[in-house]
Amino acid sequence: MCSILFPNFYLFVSIISLSIIWKTFPTIFDLHHLFFSDPDCIEFLFNQEILYRRPTCANCRRLMVRRNTLWRCEKRSCRKSVSIFQDTIISASHLPCNKILFVGYLWLCQTQSTTIQIMTGHSSSTIASLLRQFRLLVASDLEDPASDSDSMIGGEEIVVEIDESKFYNPRTNDPRTNAKVGWVFGGVERTAERRIFIERVEDRSADTLLEIIRRRVRPGSIILTDCWRAYNNIQTQLGLQHFRVNHSRTFVDPRTGAHTNTIEGTWRGLKLAIPQIQRAEDKIDSYLLEFVWRRKNEGCKWEEFLRCLKNIAIF
Repeated sequence: MCSILFPNFYLFVSIISLSIIWKTFPTIFDLHHLFFSDPDCIEFLFNQEILYRRPTCANCRRLMVRRNTLWRCEKRSCRKSVSIFQDTIISASHLPCNKILFVGYLWLCQTQSTTIQIMTGHSSSTIASLLRQFRLLVASDLEDPASDSDSMIGGEEIVVEIDESKFYNPRTNDPRTNAKVGWVFGGVERTAERRIFIERVEDRSADTLLEIIRRRVRPGSIILTDCWRAYNNIQTQLGLQHFRVNHSRTFVDPRTGAHTNTIEGTWRGLKLAIPQIQRAEDKIDSYLLEFVWRRKNEGCKWEEFLRCLKNIAIF
């Protein structure tokens, strides 16, 4: 309970954790040889097993030989060739692999798309297409069934703040009327890692929210919420300790010290990360998953990004 009563301790741990994270992320000087030399980048991608390593010809079963950016069968009656970039993000773009990797690095650094355009000289449509592919890439990593056990947060005596927030697209929704508005439900651990879950929901009913809490929060967790009525039966139905803060009166409960400042800060960060124009039902999910992926892989985003690139290749 000390993290409820002493929120400043959590802030201190978060600052220390953040300083460690930035020290572990490679700088542009560490990787400049990959971004400004296509041959060096190709060798790097081979070493990371992101590109094909001497495949066998599908026609005659002979080992193929590399010729620049092609694997070619040298049998005269065959001469089949295949791109070394086949089955990778690079194959879907007209850009050299070093420039694509550079855009990926800038995206990991959360550089604005307009700034990426200025830094690289590529068109807005090219940048938008690449960033969309990167979001889908990491989203597919989170949707991997092998990582289902990692989708839960909390645990014995771990504090989890839970809340719901309204997201709307100004072209199709009006928050001042009864027009269709998207609700996003989520929770965040009050730990140094600040692990989270986020899901888009159709409504904020008790049945909907309690089912998600049951599925996404581990037993033994301590739940903090506001006074929304859907949370009334968390303790009785889910068997989780539950503390509330009445936001109509205060931001921190004077008796228990309970607050939801961490999840409120998470909503602010998430809304900054998702342009309002992208909050349509067919677009917002990839942004939500990207946000979760970034939080999950704090301190190792570059390494995990490369792993994602490797996993989509078919060998």
